[in-house]
Order: sequence, then structure tokens, then C-alpha cells
Amino acid sequence: MITPLKDKLVRQPFGLYVFAFLIPINPKWYGIGILFLLVEALIRRNFNSREEFLKLMSWKNSLFWLLLFYILHFTGMLYSSNSSFGWMDIGMKASFVIFPLYFLTIRQEVNLRRFMQFFIVGALLSAVICYFLSTKMYLETGKSWHFRESYLSHFMHRSYWATYLSIAFIFSAYLTIHRQIQVVWGLFIATVFIALVFITGSKAGILTVLISAIACIIYWAKQTGKLRTALALASSIFFIFLAAGFFVPAISNRLASTVEYVTGSREVDPTSTESTTARILMWETATELIKEQPFLGVGTGDVKDVLIARNLEKGYTGVAEKQMNAHNQFLNSWLALGVLGLLSLLALFILPYLFVRESVFIFRLLLFILFFSLIPESFLETQAGIIPTAFLLGFISLPQGKER
Repeated sequence: MITPLKDKLVRQPFGLYVFAFLIPINPKWYGIGILFLLVEALIRRNFNSREEFLKLMSWKNSLFWLLLFYILHFTGMLYSSNSSFGWMDIGMKASFVIFPLYFLTIRQEVNLRRFMQFFIVGALLSAVICYFLSTKMYLETGKSWHFRESYLSHFMHRSYWATYLSIAFIFSAYLTIHRQIQVVWGLFIATVFIALVFITGSKAGILTVLISAIACIIYWAKQTGKLRTALALASSIFFIFLAAGFFVPAISNRLASTVEYVTGSREVDPTSTESTTARILMWETATELIKEQPFLGVGTGDVKDVLIARNLEKGYTGVAEKQMNAHNQFLNSWLALGVLGLLSLLALFILPYLFVRESVFIFRLLLFILFFSLIPESFLETQAGIIPTAFLLGFISLPQGKER
């Protein structure tokens, strides 16, 4: 006979917590997390009923659109010339079918607080590991730049790490607001994550965490009614971010160059691979190619080839030699899969945002961060972005994904 305590432990989805813990640390560990999930599912054998399956498969949920987005990649193979790259891309995006099938078939009883705590601990551990490695390199070279920007993010591109640090920030802020973390500790941890995002130097990450911080303050004001205090906090955070943008060289130089490129006051070097310049060039090329084939796209396997060829034609030799993607997931998917690819990608985020009914604030803010990460990066073209995004979108779809 199973006691209530044992029954509760058996029903706890520890695999979800383990995977949340691994996301901010190292993409190479994601395979361990997936294996843990699958082994746990085989042991628990706690399957959804047909009614539960159909409810989760609703067009209002991300699971439906993840599967459709993946199917469209197969459709794009019908008119692709480079089949080897296409099949490699389909294999790399297998998480878009693995996680939906997992969440559709395995019943979950999730403690949202515990899920967020595991993610936060993983993010803190990732920072400790990265600083340890940077300290080791500093002692060898004497170069202080090992402690900032891309040099600090040892296991993934800094934009991806900044995204997961921003998620850890909103989780810590949410738990602090609801007094599920002691206020002093919660504020300290949230501040650490904000500082880490700044140190990465990711422009998109800094903007994301700024918007998220203001959103959390507004949410706190609604919960407590302390509107004046909230306004003072929001103003202070905004001016701190503004001051950092002016007086911290690593940040101010990157922001200044971005403004100059956007306003046209600085000429774009067609041979450059600097981050802002590269994005301008790739967005221009991708947009040009989309206009030529807006409905079907160029095919799953040919998207990289056509970008390289067109960049070489236009003299954009730097980005062509680096074989860069569109550096915007919406443009990249539209170019590869056509308008249906774009619409399914948008639906992945917009429909769950509109129809989410449980833990509305935190899930909507999580959807915003994931959505925003797709604008400056082709976030779903590497495992560091594909696997966590598919997992988190699937998690949001769970009816049990609420605070208990």
C-alpha cells in the first residue's frame, strides 16, 4: 500500500525540476535532462487520459503550434536542394516534437514555486562556475576582460545566457513579491541577476531585464496598492539603467554604436562582422530574399545557402564568410518556410499569451522574454535556444503549471 507521502513523491515531476535547473548552466547538459525526463516517465507511467490529451492539444496552447512548426520543416524539405543541411536542421529541432509529446502524454502535477527555485539555483550556479573559470583564466593571463561580456559566458552565447538570467530574475522577483523567499534575500538575488545581465553586455538582454523589472514593480504595486513607492522604484531603476548606459564604457560604447547605425550617422561597413553591423546586413539580405519568395520560402535546407550567396553578391563578405543566419528568428523562419512558418512561430507565443489562465503574470512575462529573444537572434537555430524554448513553452501549456 502506498502512503500519502510516498504517493505525493511518486507524482512529483522531479524531471521537470532537474531540467529547469540545467537550462541556465550548460547546453551540453540538456541531453542529461531529457534522458532524466524520459526515464522518469517510464518509471512513473502516469499517462494523461484521452480527454486530457485533447485538452492540451488545443490550438490555444503552444504544444499544438510546436508540432505544426516542426511539421512545416518537413514540408520545406520538398523544395530544398541542400537535403543534408535540411535533415540536420530537422534533427537539431527534434525538441519541437519530443517535448510536446512528453507533455501531451505524461500527466504532471507541478509545484510552480519549486520549479522556479530550481531554475534560480541553476542560474546562480552557472554564474559561480563562469566566475571560477574566468578567475582561473585571469590568473593565467592577467587580463581583466575575462570577467565581462562574452568572455564571462563560457558555455553559451552571451545573448542566450542573458535571456536565461532575465528569466531567473523574474522568477526571483515573483517569489519575493509573494513572500516565498525572504524579502532581503529575494531582492539580493534579483539584483545579482540584473547585474549579471549588464555584465554580459547583451543589448537585448539589458533591455529585456529593464522591461521585466518595471513590469514586476507594476505587478507588486497592484498586489500591495503602494503606487507611489512603485513609481519611485521604477524611476530609480530606469535612471540607474540610463546612467549605466552613459558611464559604463562596455555598455555605453555598444549602445552608442547601435544608435549611430540605426540613425544612419555611421556608415555600415559591408565587410564587418561586428554584432550590430552584422544584424543590419543580415536583416537587409533576409528581407530582400523574403520579398522574392514570401509564400513558400526557399526551403528548410537552402536557407543558409541563399543567404551566403546573396551576401557575396552584395559584397557582404564578412557575414558571408562566417555563414551567418538571419539573426532574427522571425525572418529566418519566414525565409525558410514561408508565411506559414512565420505565422506558426508567432502563434507559438501570441496565443498562449492571450489564453493563459493560470499564474497569468509570470507566464506572460516569461512568454515576453522568450518572444523578445527571437528578435535580435535566430534563437531557434542552436540547441542552446531550441531545447529550453521548447521545454518552457510546453511547461506553460500545462494546466497543472500553477502555484500550489
